[in-house]
Amino acid sequence: MKAKIFQIVGALVVAIFPLGLALLGIASCDLKKGYVFQDKYEKLWIPYNLHVEMHENRLSRFALIKDTRGKAILYFKNEYKTPHSHLFSGKDALSSDYKLVGELDTLDEHGLKKIKVLAARNYSRDFKIVTTRYAEFHYYPDSVDEEICNKIIFSIKDVSVSK
Repeated sequence: MKAKIFQIVGALVVAIFPLGLALLGIASCDLKKGYVFQDKYEKLWIPYNLHVEMHENRLSRFALIKDTRGKAILYFKNEYKTPHSHLFSGKDALSSDYKLVGELDTLDEHGLKKIKVLAARNYSRDFKIVTTRYAEFHYYPDSVDEEICNKIIFSIKDVSVSK
């Protein structure tokens, strides 16, 4: 009787083990594959296991990039001025591609927070002039995959620039 139970359990393990490995392979592929999120001003590469939640009103516009459990991974703001753009406004953005103009490491009640500010020159549809647009990203490196955050951050493109 015990031998038959061990045979059945062994057969199940042999049958389920490759399926488990396949599922793990699919989960790890999600980090490599993704989609392009496009809003009215920018587009970003987002891994399949994350989604973008936009928040917008007359005074402010920002996005939270969240995982499947709803945990915010990355805060993102893209405007002519962002909370920290004034610290880096002396650095000219001479390209229509976003370039890193500044980084900050701060501490708050959640721990170490990294802030990255990128800038690009673009034609403002609102003001009908060429101006600098800033993209600011915040994340906590101790609680997220910093490599994925950097892939998202440096994937940003201005939608008004056709390439």
